[in-house]
Formats: sequence, structure tokens, C-alpha cells
Amino acid sequence: MSKRGPRFSEKEKLAILKEGEGNGVNAVCAQYGMSDQTWRYKAHGVRPRKHFSLKNKLKILEEGARNGIYRTCAANHISRPTYYNWRHKLGFTKLPRRGRLARFNEEEKLAILREGEKIGVKAVCAKYGIGDQSYRRWRYKIKGIEPKKQFSIKKKREILEEGFQNGIERVCAAYRIHSKTYYSWKRKLGFTKSPPRQCRPRRFTKEQVLAMAREAEKTSTKAVCEKYGISHSHYSRLRYQVTGVRLKKSFSPEEKLRILEEGYQNGILRTCNAYGITMTSYYHWKSELRFDKSPQRSFSEEERLQIVNEAIRDGIIKARDRHHVSEGTIRRWAKGIGREIPRRSRYNIQKKRAIIREALRNGVIATCQAYEIDRGTLRYWRRALGL
Repeated sequence: MSKRGPRFSEKEKLAILKEGEGNGVNAVCAQYGMSDQTWRYKAHGVRPRKHFSLKNKLKILEEGARNGIYRTCAANHISRPTYYNWRHKLGFTKLPRRGRLARFNEEEKLAILREGEKIGVKAVCAKYGIGDQSYRRWRYKIKGIEPKKQFSIKKKREILEEGFQNGIERVCAAYRIHSKTYYSWKRKLGFTKSPPRQCRPRRFTKEQVLAMAREAEKTSTKAVCEKYGISHSHYSRLRYQVTGVRLKKSFSPEEKLRILEEGYQNGILRTCNAYGITMTSYYHWKSELRFDKSPQRSFSEEERLQIVNEAIRDGIIKARDRHHVSEGTIRRWAKGIGREIPRRSRYNIQKKRAIIREALRNGVIATCQAYEIDRGTLRYWRRALGL
């Protein structure tokens, strides 16, 4: 039995490598049915990423002992556990000296503090390779600002009294504390005063709610909610307050079978959005009623490639809403063809603050639809910015 020769010649390997640089490594490997291990180094002399020789590891360890571990790891794109793992395996005993010369003088520290007030603490720490504790220590030494959450008992009582008079959210934002911290102080110190609840003015009158209900009978509840920028539960609560009629949340077995059949024909996600139900309810009905039909894959390879390109060009949220496909499905298609949809932030810190203020003024649903973001992203921004 004769040995099989190499599948590709050297010229073919170079052509495949060039094609991989243009279309992606995963796509080319899947196209030619091969792995992604050794050709790149043999043809171009390029080693895979994060493969360091023994000499380079010792050099990085020496640099970390001289310039600092945090800065060295950021410069060489490695994690600190990797740095300490190399130090343990190679028996490197040098430690970074605590008494080394300061990297920044007083004027540079003051400039960094001013820049941190504009772009944020995390951004300026990542830019200059410093820790947030160092930043706060500089702020205390240079500007005399105490670190957050260090208040005496007398000061805590003053903050609680001020929160009772001016409002908890405003006081927490002024002193840069969390609302949970405020209530924790209140419970520990036995502060019993509570500010009166400030109800926001109603967005819709009774006549407008009745008009929305009549419009929903003609079109659908989902269309009315999208038109007026409110959630399904909020619409249900408004309708019950005005008319005393709750929305129908239960379906008969015949209606469930009809919805399952429609989901088989038109797609599960589209059907669930049309009837205002979750996919969990759909699959629960399917197992309960023993509905064995499953929707066929309604997208060909060309259509999937087109959707992935639209997600890269216009954003994954627009592509998801346009083709009624979930984000996870689009990312899975992109991974299968060797493409990657970037996870980039479209808004800076000032724009995020403006969006949060607009959401508090006009409503969360309307703001999320206007800026094409979801409510989870808005909650993450509020938590990260301390608003």
C-alpha cells in the first residue's frame, strides 16, 4: 500500500494563505477541509499569537520586575495569571521594587485627574496603565478628595436627612453612593423618615387609552405598543385602570394548535412576536400538545451571508429586526463562515448620560426604540455610570 503524497504543493499553500488573509482563517480551513496549525509558520515564518519562547518569557519577566507587572502585561497582551505562571515555572524570584521612582510627577498626575473627570476613571486608567486605587489615592493626596464610601456616622445622618428633604436619587448621585448603601445606612442607624413618593405625570389620558384600545382591536396589541413606545405589560395595566378589562392571557387548545401551525409555516420568532408570547411558552405548548412539526430552515447559504453582511454594515440590531432572526443565530452564522460581527460601542460617555436622562424623561421603551438599544444595555449604563 503506497503512501499518500501531500495534498497541496508549496504554491497552492501560499495561495491558500493569501486567501485566508482576505476571507478569514476559519472560512478557508472549512472550505479546504484542513486545520489551522503549521502552514503559516513554515511559509511566512509567523508564529501563532501568544507563543513566546523561553528567552522572550524571561525578558518579559525582567521587564515586569523593572517597570511593573500591570504595565508589562498590558503591553505584551497577556494576563497577570499567565505572568505569575511563567514566574513559578521558570523560578523567577525578582519582585518589582516598591520604592522605585514614580512614573508620573505631580503635574502629570493632576493632568491625569482632570482627564479622568472628562472621560471616566476606567478609560483613563486603561490609557495610562494604572490601577483605579492609584487614581483614587492621587485624588486624595492632590485634591484632598476622600475616597468614596468613607463617611462618619454624623455625615451619614446628614446624608439621610438630606435624602429625606431633597430625594434619595438626587442625594445618592451628589455623594456618589448607591441607593442600596443609603438604605443600608438607614437600617443600621435606625433612620425612620421616608421621603414622599413623587409620581410622574401621566403620559396618556383616559381618552387616549380608550383610543389605543380601539386601535389595538383593529390591528394588534404589539403594533400599538410599538407605535406609542410602551411595553405590553404597561399597556395592559393602563387598559385595566381605564376600562376594567384585563387582556386575555390564556389560549384555548384550538388556538394553541393554530399558533403552533402558524409558527411551523412562518417561523417561531415571528409568530411569538405577533401574539405577544415567549418562545418558552411556544415550546411548552409544543411538548404539552405533542406537536411534532418543526419549521424548516427558511434561509439559504446566500441569504445567510447577506444577513451577516448587513449585520456587519448596519448593526446586528437592524439586521435582527429586519429579518426576524435572533442575535445568537446571526452570530452563529457569522462564526460558521469565518466572519466576526464587531461588538463596538456607538456612544461615548457623554452621549450615554444624555440617553439615560432622556429615558427618565420620556420613558425607557421609547428611548430604547429611538436609539436602537435594549433595556438591559440601558440598565448596564446606569449601573456603570452610577446614575
